[in-house]
Amino acid sequence: MGTEPAGRPTASGEAYDPNDLTAASRTLPLGSTVEVTNPSNGRSVKVRINDRGPYVRGRSIDLSKRAAEEIGLTEKGVGRVKIKRVDSKPAARATPKSSEAPVSKTNEPSGSETPPLAPGVSAISDSTTAPNP
Repeated sequence: MGTEPAGRPTASGEAYDPNDLTAASRTLPLGSTVEVTNPSNGRSVKVRINDRGPYVRGRSIDLSKRAAEEIGLTEKGVGRVKIKRVDSKPAARATPKSSEAPVSKTNEPSGSETPPLAPGVSAISDSTTAPNP
């Protein structure tokens, strides 16, 4: 939970921000939203998946520091949670800045542009339930 340095790149291309409500998952699509509930106190938080991990056996999701604080997991650092998928909309990829865009040999437009991602990312937690498909 927040052990990675702030600003490190995530799998979605955005910088890790421990103050955002984000999480890392090996299986859930980047950009999807899940509700994570701490069954020991009933507190829940909605987080956006924007990184891959955790790479520790037995863990299914890593929460940002703020997300872990919201559901009361900061004391233990690791705990059982229930995960419920809320939205499976994939994240939009950031497009290169105009100065970084490849130069076309013709003067034709290069197609539609997608907006850059908002900042955020991962941290720590343990899951006992599989996400809903």
